[in-house]
Amino acid sequence: SDGPPGFFGGLPYWFKVIGARMERGSVIGQFRREIAAEGKRLEEFLRDLGKRARELALSAPAIDGEMQNLLALEAQRDRTRAGNAELEAKLKAEEEAFNQQNQGLSDRIAAAQAQVTALSATLKEQSGALAAAKTNLAALDKEIKTLAGQRDARRNEATKAKDPDKKQDLEQAAAELAVAIGDKERGRELAAAEVSAAEAPVAETTAALTAERGKLTAAQGELNAAKAALAAKQRESQAEQRKQAAELTREEKEIAQKFLELGKLLDGARVARPELAELYGRIDETRGGIADRERQIAELEAERDAYDQVGTRNGKILFFSSLGLIAAIIITLVILFTFVFD
Repeated sequence: SDGPPGFFGGLPYWFKVIGARMERGSVIGQFRREIAAEGKRLEEFLRDLGKRARELALSAPAIDGEMQNLLALEAQRDRTRAGNAELEAKLKAEEEAFNQQNQGLSDRIAAAQAQVTALSATLKEQSGALAAAKTNLAALDKEIKTLAGQRDARRNEATKAKDPDKKQDLEQAAAELAVAIGDKERGRELAAAEVSAAEAPVAETTAALTAERGKLTAAQGELNAAKAALAAKQRESQAEQRKQAAELTREEKEIAQKFLELGKLLDGARVARPELAELYGRIDETRGGIADRERQIAELEAERDAYDQVGTRNGKILFFSSLGLIAAIIITLVILFTFVFD
């Protein structure tokens, strides 16, 4: 449309242009978003068309080459899936083998631990008995030594005694001490036998305990080694699984892209099959909707650009001149107030 006549009529006209442009810009933006959404729907319909052609094993000159590429990709994907399934089965078998080994080792560890506990208790009891026997033997040795000293002292005194009665008494006392020593020595022999009898089982139990501790340590070492080996296999298998998963994802994307390309070729060739008619209709309907929106956008853009350029320019000049004038007035007032109140 034509702009309003005159220079000063350009300012309200410019505001009108701004409003109209903003309104049409908003509608155009909404239409473009709808076109983008419809474009995605169109791609899905084309992909569905390619999938349907694959299900029907459709053959036509326009699509045979792409169909062969798709079949090759599907075969590769199936091999990747089979490899992943084989890897999972292998890992499962390794875990089951470890569980069996773990059970056997755990039983051995439990048995060895029980033996260690029992032998430790037995050794403690036997060691206590041996210590008591040694204490008794040491006490007898001390008593015998004390009595022997007393006997020898009485004998020396008897040798030096001048009085016959005193000498006889000392000799009698020495004889009595010798008898007591004899009794103690016979008791010491029994105590020494008890010590010897107690030492043998302590030595046997100590050897058995050492052997059981060795079995326990060996079983624990085997279990730790088995765990480490399984963990290493799991890490290796998981790394391979991640690699295969990434490969499978890539292959699935390529297959999806091939379905789309196959659908585009079918859409262009329009191979006549009743099974494809519905999808052809959806594709045409969606493409028509996109064309309608593109036409509406072109009309709105033409309307937006049809406003009088001279009136718009005059409006801009007046608007920015007014802003400049207001700024100049404000600056002047600030300066005057500064001088007045200084």
